Amino acid sequence: MKISQLRYFCEVCKLQNVSKAAEVLYVSQPAISAAIRALESELQVTLFLRSRNRLTLTAEGVALNEMAKEILSRVDSIPEQIRSMTQRRTTISVGLPPLSSAFYIPKLFKIKQEYEKLHPNVEVEVVEFPSFAAMCDLLDSGKLDLALSALEESSFAEMDKLTLFQTPIMLCVGPNHPLVKEKRVSIHQFYQEPLARTYHSASAMYRVINSYYSKNCYTPNYKYSFTQSKAAELLLLENQAVLLARPEMEYIDSKLVAIPLEEPLMIDIGVLWSSKQPITSEVAAFVERLKQVNFRSVR
Repeated sequence: MKISQLRYFCEVCKLQNVSKAAEVLYVSQPAISAAIRALESELQVTLFLRSRNRLTLTAEGVALNEMAKEILSRVDSIPEQIRSMTQRRTTISVGLPPLSSAFYIPKLFKIKQEYEKLHPNVEVEVVEFPSFAAMCDLLDSGKLDLALSALEESSFAEMDKLTLFQTPIMLCVGPNHPLVKEKRVSIHQFYQEPLARTYHSASAMYRVINSYYSKNCYTPNYKYSFTQSKAAELLLLENQAVLLARPEMEYIDSKLVAIPLEEPLMIDIGVLWSSKQPITSEVAAFVERLKQVNFRSVR
């Protein structure tokens, strides 16, 4: 059953004449007749009692006419309802992890300005989320529409996600560390070093780094855990620890040295949203804009 068939049928009911209905709808008489026959065949009923100059609705025809008018009324109201949704003032809330926000914010504010210029009824709000557990709760509750985060196969299994780019995890050390002259390092050169971390134990970074140690039959020698990257940096500058991190995200303009690993360790960075509720077209358009950004560049 097609909407066009119902529309043809209702117009014939209204005018009680196929040729007049064809004129009003700007279609051929055979097209209207074929549509009505198709309805009768599908429903296995007779809709009209046909006489030489008159069409009389059967009881089934009367019932279908009432139902079809209701359906067509709802269909015809769709454009206006959708337009009213897109014309309302909308806020898109984008969440950032605290340690990475210094890197993301310059790029996001540029995107925010461009996006809001193209979508004057939309305001993009950029906020930090305190933890990964809080991020999931904020997304599920609708307080956040999107979040930028490191991704990993088993992380955020109940979230919808899209990878934006991949970035390497490197060994970060102070400028006077013995390994600083190495072009690349293997885990065998630093596995015994005290390890600092600035990522939560529930994060994708934690999972990836632990898997990296486990693959090489080592256990991470975690000695220090910080919520602020500057605190970890001060410790590394004193050669008291090393750090596995994404240096382009966390240590912009610092004195730390990032050394690539012999066995490249990559992590996906992407955008997350709750699978419990559909995203709006405005949010979908913002995600499309994020896909065009070169997040790997520092500026």
